[in-house]
Amino acid sequence: MKDFFLYIKSPDIPDYRKLKVSKLFKLLGFCIITSIILGIIIYGITDITGLERNKMFEKSKYLVIIGFLVIPFFEEVVWRLLLKPTKSNFFLAVGVLLIYIIIQLLRQKYYLCIMFTAYLLSLIVIRQFFKEHIKKIFISHFKWFFWASCVFFGLIHAFNFKGNLVWIITLAPLLGSPQIISGSIIGYIRMNYGFIYGVIFHVLLNSTILINLL
Repeated sequence: MKDFFLYIKSPDIPDYRKLKVSKLFKLLGFCIITSIILGIIIYGITDITGLERNKMFEKSKYLVIIGFLVIPFFEEVVWRLLLKPTKSNFFLAVGVLLIYIIIQLLRQKYYLCIMFTAYLLSLIVIRQFFKEHIKKIFISHFKWFFWASCVFFGLIHAFNFKGNLVWIITLAPLLGSPQIISGSIIGYIRMNYGFIYGVIFHVLLNSTILINLL
């Protein structure tokens, strides 16, 4: 765990290393424990404010499996694939973002459509007109991009709750705190051991919730 905390303190772009299974499960255990503790706090706050967690995946076991085994791949592409920006990673991220935007449009989640459309257009504009300039900025200020990916990954999950929008926005850092922690861990794995290991960790983490729902 020491290596994880040192990396989070000052993220960089290292070469990939071999990930031991024991370390993977230590990180998973740490993530689950912190999520449980934060979950208890969040439960108390939402009980006071009248917020409720969206239970869309509890309607069908099939939806549960899709939600917890497919969504991790989508989320990792959107939030962490471009932490190592390459041409192939860029086009994969654009394709996945387009699919995600269409899905949210069909779900009538228009605020998510607007946010992710802005994100997609920003990526395209940056690559098209500021490619070389932004590359230097990205490398020299990488830690800020890494931290931002962790924080925004958590904040967007605050919208998994329904109720008073003012409360959701105000409490977003708390409501999304489990995902900020998990995003930090997955980001660490992605940067040090490879994108696929980040996806595997995400699937394992979501599977612990899947077991409870089934």
